[in-house]
Order: sequence, then C-alpha cells, then structure tokens
Amino acid sequence: MKRNMGISKNTTDTFSMNRAGRQACRSGRDESNIKQVFRDAHIIIGALLLFVFSIAHSQPRIVYGENLIYVVNDSISKVNRLGTYNGNTSAVFANPDSGHGCEGSMIVFGNKLYYCYADKDSDFVLAAFDGSKSCIIPMQDKVQYGGMPFVYGNSLLGRLYFKSADSGSVSLGDTAVAYGYQGSPIVFNNKLYFHYSDGKDKLAEYDGVNTRVFANPDTGGFGGNPLVHNGNLYFKYVDAYKRGHIATLSGDSIRLFDNPDNGSVSGTMTVFNNSIYCLYSTAYNFNKLGLFSADSITLFPNPDPGPGLYGGLFTMGSNLYFVYYDTLAVKQIGKFDGSSITLFPRPDNGVGFKGDVCIFNNSFYFMYTDAATKQRLAKCDGNTVSLLINPDAGLGYQGYNVIYNNSLYFMYASESGRSYMAKTEGSDITLLPVYLGGKLSKKGHYTPPPFQNADIGPYTQSLSNIVEMKTSVIKSTDLTGSFVFPNPASSFVTIHCPQLPADISIIDISGNVIISSKASSTETVLNISSLREGIYLLSIRSYSGSFNVKLVKQ
Repeated sequence: MKRNMGISKNTTDTFSMNRAGRQACRSGRDESNIKQVFRDAHIIIGALLLFVFSIAHSQPRIVYGENLIYVVNDSISKVNRLGTYNGNTSAVFANPDSGHGCEGSMIVFGNKLYYCYADKDSDFVLAAFDGSKSCIIPMQDKVQYGGMPFVYGNSLLGRLYFKSADSGSVSLGDTAVAYGYQGSPIVFNNKLYFHYSDGKDKLAEYDGVNTRVFANPDTGGFGGNPLVHNGNLYFKYVDAYKRGHIATLSGDSIRLFDNPDNGSVSGTMTVFNNSIYCLYSTAYNFNKLGLFSADSITLFPNPDPGPGLYGGLFTMGSNLYFVYYDTLAVKQIGKFDGSSITLFPRPDNGVGFKGDVCIFNNSFYFMYTDAATKQRLAKCDGNTVSLLINPDAGLGYQGYNVIYNNSLYFMYASESGRSYMAKTEGSDITLLPVYLGGKLSKKGHYTPPPFQNADIGPYTQSLSNIVEMKTSVIKSTDLTGSFVFPNPASSFVTIHCPQLPADISIIDISGNVIISSKASSTETVLNISSLREGIYLLSIRSYSGSFNVKLVKQ
C-alpha cells in the first residue's frame, strides 16, 4: 500500500508525520508508556523537548531494578525466555505467548523493561516486562517492531521510540520508494539527526514536527557514524566511487572533506585528545590511523608491514586502542598514545583477538582464542595483556558482558556442553548455577560487521553508560521473482534474484550485517553454517527495489 507524504522538491525535502493514537496492553495487560507512533514515513522518532536533549540507546543484557536480566535458550523448545538474577538466586519467566521469545534490543524506560519479542506468528513485536510478567504491546495494522529502541529527551519528558517495520511502501513523488528511518540517531543543536533512506542513504533532521531530508552531493550516500565535535556535526559519507569521506553540514548542504589519496575512510570515527580520529584504508590497501584536523586527514605510520588497523577505535585513560592485523595476519591489540602506535604481544601462540570488548575497573576485557582453540577472557590494563584461567575444560568464555554489583558477568560454555552464567572481579572466573541454554543463545549486543569496526565495540553495561544498537530494515517484496531456499536452513542457502546487480545481506535482530555478498548471477549461494540458531533477516537490494525475508537458521 502506497502513501503519499507530500514531500516538497527543495534542496532539502520537508514533510510532516501524522500521529497515530496511544497504544496500550489490552485484556488485563499493563498499559504501555509509548505515547505516539509516527508511521506514515516508516519512522518512529523522538519528540522535541524544551530542556536538555539526550538519547539513551538500547542495551544487550541489562540491569533492571535490582536484578541482572538475561535470556535463557531452551535447548529442546528453542524458545528464549527472560530471566533475572539478584546476585544469589535466579528466576525464569513465562513468555506472553507461544512464540520464539526474546530477540534482544533491551532498554529500560519508566519502570519497565522493553525488548524485541518474536511472537507465535514469527512477527517481531515490542514487549514490556514489569518484573513479574511480560506483555505484548499492540501495534496498529500489525506493524512490526523494527528494533533499536531509544529514549529521546530529558529525564522528565523523555519518551521511548523505535523503528516500525511493515510490509507497505511509501511513495516519494512518482518514482522513488522510501525505506524510511534506518538508525544512527544523534542530537545536535536540539534537533534529532538520523540515517534516512528513500532508496538512497541520506541524512535527515527532525525538529519535533517536520522531518527534513538533506540532498546528497553526488550519487553516493550517508555512511553513518555521526558525532558532534567543537559545535559541528560530522559523519561518514560514501561517494559515487564507493570511497568513504568525513563529511559535515554546511548550512543546508553536505560538505565532503578530501582524502589524502584515493583511499577511503573505512571504519569508526571517534574523538580522542579533542581531535577526530578515523580508520583509513589507503589506495594501496594498507589500513592506517588518521587524524582529522584543519579540514584534512593526516595518516600515522604502522608499526610493521602487516595489513594494519583492523578497526575499533576506543579510548581508555589517555590512550586510543584498536585491533591491528600484524605481519603474520594475526589480530593484536594496538595502542596509540598521541604520537605513535605500539602493539601488545600475544600472551600465547593462539589465534588472538576475537571481540566482545568491555571496559571494567580501569581495564578492558575481550575474547581471545588460545593455542588450544579455547575461548578465554583476556584482560588489558593498558600495559600488558593477560588471560584469565577457565574454570573447566569447556569451550570457555562466550561474551554477553554486563557489569552488575561491581562484577563482570558473561556467558560460559562448560565442559558439559551447557552454557551458564559466570562472573569475575578481574582475576578468577566463578561459574554460577544459572543455566543459559543447551546451545549458545543468539547475541543481543552490538557486533559491528567485518572490517567496518572489526568486531570490536567496547561498552559498559550500566544505566549511565550505554551504547547504540543498529536497527533492522523493513520487510518488503518489491523485487518480483526473488525467493530464498531452503528456509529454514542449516548450512547453505540459495538466493534467486533476477534483477541484477544486487546487494545481499543477512542481518541479525540488532541490525548488524553478519554476511554480505554481491549478486552477479541469478542464483547466489551463501554459507550460513557459522551463524547461530535463530531468526535473521535476509535482504536483497538493487536499483529495481528490495526484497526482505525472515531466514531461520537451524
């Protein structure tokens, strides 16, 4: 069903969003805190407020009230259920229907915990947990929950917003199709800026009444990673030649800054020592650290002839950290002190860094694969990297970090083949009698796609320091003749798409691109054996339109 949004044809398109009514839990369910749902533009965004503006994003596993919230995966029914742990005892709660259960995207708002829930019809909906039971929040016209909830506003007037996802499309004039809100929200000058798509990726601005879409300077598009620095909004822009640039707003226009060569700004941008740093891929395919200053990028030399920086860029103390591919193509932790890069020696001859970075008690922790191919919890205090000893002979540390009661909690795969909750204060690992699943539950936290951020995304799970989670995309059936088989699948999946060329992506519930491929022939085969069991979104996009379908990995 097409809806005309009445978009003006100016340099920056402006349109108003209609408001839908207030949603509530019916049939004895608790009333929700969701006040307004903006639907016509496939956007559900925050309200303009008169005080201090801020955004609080969703979290993976979370502290709610006095309890740590986790997800239990039943190895027999394959159902995910919410559990609580108070430091001594745990409890598991019934789902609101016979669906697959919790799929992540958790956030605390008001006095409830909101999360993504896969219901009995395999639709993604919004659910609320009050500490004793969960209820499904009714949505108008069976609009599906598209993920990435966030609270926008101040502590008194803030509201919970998220992305809607339905099977309709939005008419933009006579030709283009609007995919709508795509994530990356940030507050700048008391307005909300975000990633918007009308078939092309663009930057949009919302003032509480109208949304303005900024025209791209060429046939490229908005590349995400917005940040505010020294009174300006910066973000990544991918030009017509697929090269990434640092960009900013200049009045009503987008300004691109020149790269030092024909390379590309290819990963995270962050602020360190009051300057913007970025990951830069040179024209000769070496990845380097770049400093953006005086409208230009200066590159720092790598410490060895290896491929170079693999991604990340996060600060702890007075240093900038990242993952680095050395001469032997082994992933190591690198440190930049403001002038030069040094690498931390591996604590053994293992495979090296795997991900799941979390800053805790003046150190950062991450997953490390050792020489025996076991998963270990590694600790870096800024000077050395050490490995914590696994408490048994199981596969070991599995991530899902959350800080609770001055301890770091995570999932551990034991020698029994079952997964349990474990914790550490920084030295020893204690295995807790809190069962999480016969097989590993699907990750709920942000895992960046390969290379872009190199599966490194530091976060501290608390109510005061939280990190953005990406959103999933709307489902549609614009590409006639496209289909996927088999579905469910366990090892390989075949994508049939007659409209070429096309981009194929497999996306988890948090909106992370897990697998991506280019389709140059009618049928493309993808290996999905590395994916964990669960529900994913398979997306096909070409100039002819898009096709999205739920993919079940079993």
